[in-house]
Amino acid sequence: KGHPNKPSNQPRAEAMEDDGGGGGGGGGSQYPSYDEDEATFAQFLSEHRILTHASHDSTTRDGENSDSDNDDDDDLMEPTAPGKPSLRRIPAYPPLLQRIKNRHHYSSHPTTFVMEVPLSELASWDAVRGGDLASRATRNAVRYKELFCKVADGVLEGMHVTAADG
Repeated sequence: KGHPNKPSNQPRAEAMEDDGGGGGGGGGSQYPSYDEDEATFAQFLSEHRILTHASHDSTTRDGENSDSDNDDDDDLMEPTAPGKPSLRRIPAYPPLLQRIKNRHHYSSHPTTFVMEVPLSELASWDAVRGGDLASRATRNAVRYKELFCKVADGVLEGMHVTAADG
């Protein structure tokens, strides 16, 4: 037996909080795998798409004109019934993250950017991985808020400022 303040050669779990979720890819471990959760959230940020009404012009989600040649790469048209408005799926988070990187505020009075991530969208993106991550985030909100911010900051660090919006 060792002294409580002396290092021991015995393995032990440090700085891992039990979220009560019973695992996160750790092969039945009682602790979540935060590295896997970071990777899952990063993939969600890059892949998640939202459904919006398609217009006949080349207006983006932010209400600005975009190069119509690039629209085909980012937009996926959804089938609709005859006479119903056309729908398309557009990337949810990359345009917002780019706007943050560019420091392009929505109003003339600069404010803090807020990126809202509904956990229901995380679950609908991938019922298993996203659903499990949303569940763990619900039970350990402080830790997962930090994890989500860390991932978003990492994505922002990897982005480049684009031409100023006019």
